[in-house]
Amino acid sequence: MPAISYERYMFFHLLGVLRSLVSGKQSPHTTRYNSIEINILKTMDITKKAKDELEKRIKRIEDFIAEKGVGSSYLARAKRVQRNINLAIVIGSLITFAGITVWLLNREDKE
Repeated sequence: MPAISYERYMFFHLLGVLRSLVSGKQSPHTTRYNSIEINILKTMDITKKAKDELEKRIKRIEDFIAEKGVGSSYLARAKRVQRNINLAIVIGSLITFAGITVWLLNREDKE
């Protein structure tokens, strides 16, 4: 009998479990595979929690460096300048739009 990979083994057995679930018949393997599935889901949940925790720690370190690190004052100034530029663009766009609207309304009155 040739050896098969674990993934292939799991695929065929889970396929059998799915067949038994669809047919409504209880397979002797169903309980075992349900526990395997639960263990896989728990492992995935633990992995996700660990990943989230690492991302939070990295974000805190990045924030600390941005606040206290070399060039932090320059970074804060650059953020303020960028914010002010964005506000100027938005306000300029609104004024331009209002001006064009008023011009179009007055132009239609003269015609």
